[in-house]
Amino acid sequence: MPASTRVFVSATSGDLGSVRQLVKEALLSMDCHPVEQTNFPPDYRTVEEVLKEKIAGCQAVLHIVGMRYGAEPDPAKLPVGIPRRSFTQMEYDLAGQLNKKLYVFLCPGDFPYDECELEPPEKQQLQKAHRATIFVDPHLRTEVATREHVGAKVRELQLELQQLRQQVRRSTHKVLIGIAALVVVLCGIGYGVARLTGLVGGVTEQVADVRAGVVDIRQAVEEVPKKTVEEIKKLYEDPDVLTGKLKSHIRQRADEQIAELRKDSSNWRKIDEIEKRRDQQLDGVEQLVATIRDGLAGNPDPIFTEAARILAEQGVDEAIAYLQAKQPAIESRVKATKTRRDEAQSDFHQSLEPWLLEADLHETNLAWNEAMRLYERVAAEAPDWSRARRQLGGLLNDLALYPEAEPHLQAALQLASDDRERSVAANSLGVFYVNTAQWEQAESLLKQSLELSEKLHGSDNPATATVLNNLAQLLKDTNRLAEAEPLMRRALAIDEQSYGDEHPPVARHFNNLAQLLQDTNRLAEAEPLMRRGLEIEEKSRGVDHPFVAIQLNNLAQSLQDMNRLVEAEPLMRRALAIDEQSYGATHPRVAIDLSNLAELLRFTNRLAEAEPLMRRALATYEQTFGAEHSLVAVQLNNLAALLQATNRLAEAEPMYRRVLAIDEQLYGADHPKVAIRLNNLASLLQATNRLVEAEPLMRRALAIDEQSYGAEHPTVAIELNNLALLLKATNRPAEAEPLMRRALAIDEQSYGAEHP
Repeated sequence: MPASTRVFVSATSGDLGSVRQLVKEALLSMDCHPVEQTNFPPDYRTVEEVLKEKIAGCQAVLHIVGMRYGAEPDPAKLPVGIPRRSFTQMEYDLAGQLNKKLYVFLCPGDFPYDECELEPPEKQQLQKAHRATIFVDPHLRTEVATREHVGAKVRELQLELQQLRQQVRRSTHKVLIGIAALVVVLCGIGYGVARLTGLVGGVTEQVADVRAGVVDIRQAVEEVPKKTVEEIKKLYEDPDVLTGKLKSHIRQRADEQIAELRKDSSNWRKIDEIEKRRDQQLDGVEQLVATIRDGLAGNPDPIFTEAARILAEQGVDEAIAYLQAKQPAIESRVKATKTRRDEAQSDFHQSLEPWLLEADLHETNLAWNEAMRLYERVAAEAPDWSRARRQLGGLLNDLALYPEAEPHLQAALQLASDDRERSVAANSLGVFYVNTAQWEQAESLLKQSLELSEKLHGSDNPATATVLNNLAQLLKDTNRLAEAEPLMRRALAIDEQSYGDEHPPVARHFNNLAQLLQDTNRLAEAEPLMRRGLEIEEKSRGVDHPFVAIQLNNLAQSLQDMNRLVEAEPLMRRALAIDEQSYGATHPRVAIDLSNLAELLRFTNRLAEAEPLMRRALATYEQTFGAEHSLVAVQLNNLAALLQATNRLAEAEPMYRRVLAIDEQLYGADHPKVAIRLNNLASLLQATNRLVEAEPLMRRALAIDEQSYGAEHPTVAIELNNLALLLKATNRPAEAEPLMRRALAIDEQSYGAEHP
């Protein structure tokens, strides 16, 4: 290495003095000559001239940037129009003006700086502005997390210098072409991943001519308007503007695909699928914009930042095209940051943000497979990143791939690094546990998520409403209706205030509250809420959306409970048709529809029609959830009841016993669902004249429901009456009569003396 290779070392002394000394020693070990300026004359112009002279005599400038502004010329003596700059900032600017090879070592906030006094706020702001400039400047830069990392990067510089020197020896002409091509490429990628490339000293006048030409090229490239991170953040300050553009893009893309498919009438299934995905993506646009805004916080990846700018200013397709063109740069950054993941994990995660953004955009473009591929890749690259595991698990959960989803959602919670991540991850895993009937785990997680959400967002935020609603659903599913209702009403009030009373989240709240009212026998209050929810969903999503199917099913069941079966049946059949078209014939949503319709057919004594629907639903549940799931128990119970009604008691009994075992395991021995199973099995035993076996089951069911609902509940009256009939059949009228009288008193109190 020629001893004439001179490198100017630029860094503030107060916080980076020891680092500057480390760099100087490393350069000397490489036979380079470090140059620095530590004492500055008082006059501004004199300072600039001194620095310019020193930097002009160097082949490169190594600029180490921390959080400290440092010393500066007297601001009062600056010429008019000259901005305030510290001496180190001036050195950075002069390196660019003199076309010197410039390398930037960027130190984060948690770098082990030398101890020094805190600077005043105005100086801190000036240094923040300088750091922002670094990110949009095309000069090469690298981020360093520790002093050891600085030394490693200097050693990388030595290897590249040696390689470049060998190229110079082989052919001056090739060097000239190589330098020109390298700088053009670097200018083309803007502020891509920094990689130290080399220093060349003592080159001929021809090199100077080529360098001058390259400078012209670089200046031409730099004339293309660029925005700072702060300017790009401003594009997202009004999310409604970008939300509208994205929704318009989704509709346009779907319309284009549909128009092409309509050329062939046999494509109607594909058209329905596109419409379903379009509506799902329209619902997710607000979350996409919020995710991008989060990604722009702090120190975002430059490619992610540029993609966010392109998305806001040009559109989805342009942003995807940009990200795909940057795949080599992204790959390079991911590989480079992997080696120092423990030192700079946040930086590594930010290098993956472009892939997550592309996955989100693919979902916006209704391309689920592409999104899944990228989520899986990010999770594979960063298995210890909570967000990556949660987003992958969330998509798997949405697609009803529950066994695959669970480990990712569990990992997301374990890996959460702050309260925000913990709140979101706990809610996601809690909902998963609700779906899979793991009640205790679900409740603990949802309460944890609610506490964190209220702490982070406040008690009246939509994020809090989401957790409230999920917790209320759990309480409802575990028959704690009095606890669930105020949570549901609070969630409804928050979202009505946040979105207005025509928004889909409000429709879901109407539906959930109506179901609770239905469960507490307030059917007259429930029906208008259900119809209102159905109206909102049809208006906002279209008449064939899966969420509309949910509303149809719920309304139909309410009508069935009021014995309005003729009104209920067409609603159930319409819901089944929507879900079969949306999800396919073996999806759990379709199984729910089949089960509901089969029950209605059973109630109207159309048992031959009902049985194949029940068996099909049971097969889907067992395949999807496993043999011990709550939905499997429900379907087994319904099928057993049908078999009992058709006098196939030997087939029905093992099903009833299996149902009882599942629910005792899921809910505990004293749960109201267990009481129902006990009564059903007792009824079958009575039908086979095994009254001695039936009686203890009935008494156990009665005790459970008295404890759960209170001694005056209508359900208790039914059980009292059934037990009295059994006692009468076993010739114990003296025991039976007080039970019958008590049942009568409860029903008169509940329904009135004239009720059938």
